[in-house]
Amino acid sequence: YNGGENDVEAVKTEKSAAAKASASTEETTLAEQQEIKPPPRKRAKKSKKKKTQITFEQYESISNAIATYLRSMEDAGGGDEEGAEPQYLTWGQAEEWYLEQCEEQIGDSVEELERMRKLTNLVI
Repeated sequence: YNGGENDVEAVKTEKSAAAKASASTEETTLAEQQEIKPPPRKRAKKSKKKKTQITFEQYESISNAIATYLRSMEDAGGGDEEGAEPQYLTWGQAEEWYLEQCEEQIGDSVEELERMRKLTNLVI
């Protein structure tokens, strides 16, 4: 009976074929993973925005002036009267009011006006 030897060789052949298939599957899986992952891109250099810094004194001055102005607008609006429609102040109106108050500091300088406008918007 030679069937036993052939069975052993068949099992060896099946094992080696399975090992080859497993190895090729692993290679394929690695190759697929490498293909799926795009190569790392070089990040484009972002232009860094220049940070606007404001001192605490500037912040306090702007916020107190605008808060005082808002309170005076509330008081002038009539307070608790029934039927009186409340007056609302927009962001732009508050900004313009503050810049008008600082007109002497700003003078004729356009750069100073834009700097003060930027600081005012940061605070508001």
